[in-house]
Amino acid sequence: MKNYNSDIGNWLRKAREQRGLNQQDVADHFGVTKTAVSYWENGDRTITAETMIKYCLFLGVDPQKLVREVTGGD
Repeated sequence: MKNYNSDIGNWLRKAREQRGLNQQDVADHFGVTKTAVSYWENGDRTITAETMIKYCLFLGVDPQKLVREVTGGD
């Protein structure tokens, strides 16, 4: 079974950067450390489904788009 942590993290990082946000902006919004955001984006820690959805909504993107792009689904 494939581990999608890195793929999800890369996608979230790119989406964040496209919106001109830095990791500290995300950390402040979620009440976590910048290091936690870095771990999520680097795939070093598993992001929960709930947090992943909230992260997408914070960035203004459809969470289903992330899933489709990361998994190659339609």
